[in-house]
Amino acid sequence: SSEEHFFAEGDNPHKRALDWMLFDDLLIQSNTADSIVRSRYVVVLMYMSMGGETWTPVSDFLEPSARTCTWGYYIDEFVGFRRFTCTSDESIEDLSFNQMNLSNQIITEISALQYLRQLNLGSNRLTGTIPTHLGLLSNLFALRLGEYARIICTSRMEGTTHRSFEIYAAVYVHCLCHRHSDAILSHFPNASSVSSFCHCNTRTTLFFEPSQHKSPRTPGDNNLHGPIPSVIGNMPELTAFYVHNNVDLSGTVPTEVAVLPRLRQIQMQYTNVTNIELFCNRTDTISLFLSDCLDDDVLCTCCTSCCAADPSLNLCFDRFAR
Repeated sequence: SSEEHFFAEGDNPHKRALDWMLFDDLLIQSNTADSIVRSRYVVVLMYMSMGGETWTPVSDFLEPSARTCTWGYYIDEFVGFRRFTCTSDESIEDLSFNQMNLSNQIITEISALQYLRQLNLGSNRLTGTIPTHLGLLSNLFALRLGEYARIICTSRMEGTTHRSFEIYAAVYVHCLCHRHSDAILSHFPNASSVSSFCHCNTRTTLFFEPSQHKSPRTPGDNNLHGPIPSVIGNMPELTAFYVHNNVDLSGTVPTEVAVLPRLRQIQMQYTNVTNIELFCNRTDTISLFLSDCLDDDVLCTCCTSCCAADPSLNLCFDRFAR
């Protein structure tokens, strides 16, 4: 939680967030539930601390009379999109701030969102380390700090229809068929399903194109550094863990993270994290697992796709495509 000295000092994000809550907010009343006040303060603090004035697309964040869970709604070319999913009592369950041009460090106060199930901060301009406070989010099932990507599925089989897939949170995808202009919203649980949908029945290559056609290590993407905190292992419900494209992440995979019982989707490519093979000691099946194992210096016997360590190639090979 925020330290008291932040509020006593001069101009800083914590004091600006508190002042907004006290003097500008029209929703919070004296009888408002503490959980609603807490959630609203965390989002306001994110705005003040993480470059809110430059967030895109421009939306209605900090609308004084609007509920927190309605902030950030926008319509893209396909569907309406909400940045929050909330419970009936306004507790935030899903916070999806991916591709919003967030900057600076991830605030530790996010850990106050005790009912949070999904945290997606991918494809921004975040720096600093992964906060150890995130380990307090014991209900989290998806932690996404990596890069949005477009997958182009190609096959060597003559006459195969080629399609591209724009990955959102690496689960929900927009399928854009090259031969006609219609678009559908689909769900693919793993890379092999993408290959199957592409009718790639022979050796298949999956090209991962980062957002706006940038190299995975181009400045402007998330650039988190340091080790993966072992306290991530305090998330027993964690199913998806994506930290890819953060080239300055380092250290070894914490044992506490590798043995998380429900972990099924992992993206570690384009990082400098070592001992990836530790995930392969599990007895259960990992449905999606990417690392830089296309080169000999990274061992990952259970990866579903291996990527080239050279980020300029943007190349990953689906090991299980037929």
